[in-house]
Amino acid sequence: MLKVRNVFKTYQTNKISVQALKDVSLDFDNTGLYFILGKSGSGKSTLLNLIGGLDNVTTGDIVVDNNTITQYNLENINQYRNYNVGFIFQEFNLISNLNVKENIAISLRMQGKKPLDEEINHILEMVELKDCIYRKVNELSGGQKQRVAIARAIIKNPKIILADEPTGALDSETSNRIFSLLKELSKNRLVIIVSHDEEYAREYADEIIYIRDGCVEKTEKINQIEANNVSYQEIEKKNSLPFLTSFKIGLSNLRINVIRLCILIFLSVISFCCLGVSATAFQYDKAKFVVDSIVADDYLDPLSIIAYEKRNNSISQQSIVKEFLINDINTKFDVNYVGEYQNFGKSNRNFLDDISIDYSKSYDALSLFAISGLTIFSENDINHWNFNVHGSYPIKANEIMITRYFYETFEKYGYKYKDKIIKADEVTEDAILGKIIEVPKYSHSDLLIEYTITGIVDTKINSSKFLELNDYDASKTELSKMKELINCYQKSSLHSVAFVSKSGLDSIYSYDKNEEMIFDSAVCLMPKDKKKILNVMNYLNEIGDENIQYNIINTTNEWIDDINTLLNSLKFIGEISGIILFFFSGLLLFNFINLSISHKKKEMGILRSLGASGLDVFKIFSIEGFLISVINSILSIIATGILIYLINNKIQEEFIINVNAYSYTFITIILIIVVSFLSCFLSIFVPVLKVSRKTPIEAIIE
Repeated sequence: MLKVRNVFKTYQTNKISVQALKDVSLDFDNTGLYFILGKSGSGKSTLLNLIGGLDNVTTGDIVVDNNTITQYNLENINQYRNYNVGFIFQEFNLISNLNVKENIAISLRMQGKKPLDEEINHILEMVELKDCIYRKVNELSGGQKQRVAIARAIIKNPKIILADEPTGALDSETSNRIFSLLKELSKNRLVIIVSHDEEYAREYADEIIYIRDGCVEKTEKINQIEANNVSYQEIEKKNSLPFLTSFKIGLSNLRINVIRLCILIFLSVISFCCLGVSATAFQYDKAKFVVDSIVADDYLDPLSIIAYEKRNNSISQQSIVKEFLINDINTKFDVNYVGEYQNFGKSNRNFLDDISIDYSKSYDALSLFAISGLTIFSENDINHWNFNVHGSYPIKANEIMITRYFYETFEKYGYKYKDKIIKADEVTEDAILGKIIEVPKYSHSDLLIEYTITGIVDTKINSSKFLELNDYDASKTELSKMKELINCYQKSSLHSVAFVSKSGLDSIYSYDKNEEMIFDSAVCLMPKDKKKILNVMNYLNEIGDENIQYNIINTTNEWIDDINTLLNSLKFIGEISGIILFFFSGLLLFNFINLSISHKKKEMGILRSLGASGLDVFKIFSIEGFLISVINSILSIIATGILIYLINNKIQEEFIINVNAYSYTFITIILIIVVSFLSCFLSIFVPVLKVSRKTPIEAIIE
């Protein structure tokens, strides 16, 4: 039995209290057809909504089968609507994007049951709609829609059917058919109908309840209701809106405003691209980039350590490469650096027999006209590098050993010193041994010290790799990197130094023999091991500070600072624009979800009236957000990959390199996916939480 006891319902409208029901008390049998009659605004629909759990009482109790439903928590009231109540609304309230079969089946799915075709066909046959099973809702007439709503209500076998003006928009013939069906259903369940038509009430009702101004005016018994014992279902299983149904509704929401959706996705993709590029820039590793460029150049670059000191916002090379540092690197990383005192470009062309040199020609530019500096060495160093020596090692203070690269300059231009001349075609290694070259005194380039050549060491420079430069001109930009490489070999490398003994170094450089030696730089043959090179670079980065920085000389040093500036700019631009667009697209997504909710709010209320929970509503819009996130993520990942490719390609063209500055990693892809889904979740959480907290009837009538 259903009992209504001392129920009051008050609405707050613009700070004004409106009392819809005033101390209403009624009793309903377990079966029978009850009509609630009254004028519009009398409170009859409010009473129906309270009985069905679509709205909350202000005070009072509603008792169903000795259970006070007004004391139910949210989960229990959802279950009550799901298992024991079937609603029939005046405006049908079908789910527009589901067909007839799906609209009916949703009641069973909400109960965790599998809809059987036989069962649905039987219900449709009962309401005379068997031929409409797969028709869309918008293809039905008003009477057909109402019969689908009845079928949806009765298929879950509820003990109470509540109908609010079920024939208000129907013709008399259809109305009689609907009332006849409800009369038949009332034989084994309670049917309560809200209506304003007393004629139909007197024809079909077992009892009529008159309401006026929120109060029960009177009740009138029309027929004697047979006492049938109807037990209400005990709720054991928690209901949940089926995923497929949630997915279909969520998918249909995306079609509400396709243009707005496209704009949203477009702006989101741009913002995620900016964030993706910024994230990639944060992963940029200068040392790794330099090493990758060295490897891409087939390990051709010299690996010379130099030190920079920062003073007054300017950076200049300093002579602070200590002997301890060189020894430490050699021990740790199994390389073989030697210290170098640089000669800083004093030309030896006065030793050449043919001094008609045209520096605009690459053939001349390839030649080494001056040693880059002096280094002291041991025989073990030469053996470690696997170099070949023609002649003997320098031992005395005035002896020197030159590289084969320097010797090849004499082969091209001959040798001349004072009255001693050797023509180019007469130059041999033996002929050069014993000849004199002059080296500027350290830090006194006008003071020249004579050294006798005792040996020629083959540092295994591969000159054949540079033969293309014989035809070099400024228009051949693809050769400019190779030209930079030659300059690097000539500036500071094992190929451009000269070797002297420690006593030979004393002739041009004064130092305290009891103190640690400090060099201008350190030179080494390029290891053929990428890991060794990377270890050396990382080590140099670690020992540097804000004032002193260590680096290696290679072709990258000519353009690495420019690339770093460019990449930092891109990172900054990406961060700022990405954050701005992220918030803008987030607001747009928030607006889109709100628009979707406003269009689908009624359907959310309908689902709640069927027993769906607030969590089910959240699931629908989560699916919508998920679909948007998937689209955003896929497009953003592709677009970011394309953008990074274009940036890398532009940098390679601009700086004539063949290695990527940016590495598009799995971390960036994961970040894009996480940010995309997180932004969607945050955008839908507030509006969905707001609508899920509304009562079902509030969502339906708003």
